[in-house]
This record gives sequence, C-alpha cells and structure tokens, in this order.
Amino acid sequence: MRRQLQAVSSAASISRIVLLLAIVLSGCGGSGTSSPAASAEKQTFVPLASAAIVGGRIPARYTCDGANIAPPIKWGTLPTGTNEVALFVIGLTPSHTLSSIEWAMAGIKPELHGIAAGQLPSGAFLEEASDGKRQYSICPPKGQTKLYEFVLFALPPTVRVSGEINGVNLYHNLAEGPPEDRAPARGAFSATYSRRR
Repeated sequence: MRRQLQAVSSAASISRIVLLLAIVLSGCGGSGTSSPAASAEKQTFVPLASAAIVGGRIPARYTCDGANIAPPIKWGTLPTGTNEVALFVIGLTPSHTLSSIEWAMAGIKPELHGIAAGQLPSGAFLEEASDGKRQYSICPPKGQTKLYEFVLFALPPTVRVSGEINGVNLYHNLAEGPPEDRAPARGAFSATYSRRR
C-alpha cells in the first residue's frame, strides 16, 4: 500500500507537524533549515534548468512586475520507478537558509520532461505556499534583491502526495522527513530577482 502524505489526526502525525513547523520557523529566522542543495547528499541528482533564466537572473515577466507566471522548466532523466514529480520555488535568506515556499506543484506525471511557462499539467495540482495561496508568485519587496531556488523532487511509488498537505510541510517531508517519505532524487538551480523602487 502506498503512503499518502496528507493531514491526518493521529498523535504521531500531529507530532510530526509540530516538528515541521519548528523547522519552518527556525528557517524563517535565518538560522535553521539550509538551502535545498545543502541537504541533498543521499539523493540522486536530476538536471533542472529554465531556458528563460539566463545569467542567474529571473526576467520580470516571471514575477509580480510582469505576468507573475512560472517560467518554462525542463529536467533530465528521472530514476526508474518514479511515481510523480513535485516542483517548488524556495525563497532563501542572504545566508542561504530557507525563508519561504513561493510555489509548490505536485502530481506531475513522470513521463513529462518539462512544463511550459505558466502551465499546470494535466493531473498536477498546486499546494499552498507560505502565504497561504495556491499560486506561483515571486514578489520581493521593492528595492530588494532576493535569491530563489527552483527545486524538483522525483517521488517513488511508495509515496503519493495529497492535496490536503500544504507546500511547506510537503517540501520538508520530501527534503528532510523520515526515510520513507523522503524523495530519492532531486534537482535544483538558483536565480535572483531585483525589484526597482
């Protein structure tokens, strides 16, 4: 039977959610969770890139100053047996610790090797980001430059993501959760965006 990552009422799950919230809060303070790349030692690497992001800078079209849609994203070969793919955009602090989940998409079919700009593939769904909204949005304060990391997770058949878990908890389960929940493969690339005053 496949494990389903979702909100449940058992004491063990409640304890896990409390622990995850503690991790998130410490990350928001700039001294907790490290960037995705720092916690990927035992995971298979999957090449991940966007042809729209050149020189490590996100074009305004893919932020709240433009169309505020996700850029086109492509990835390499996934491990045999991958059940689904999840994509995230993570906001990072200057010290490269996690500060926010800006976008969380799960349920992407493993036969796909990318998505077009602003696309929600058939069968995929958006999870709640840190702001509680189910949407992509890169929108740092005006006059600031912020670092973001685009992250892909390849999920095994033993894990099926439910729409009932929010993006923050889902990210931590796949990146740093119990071995049975953790994704065996991932890809990532980083880029910045600067908003004018």
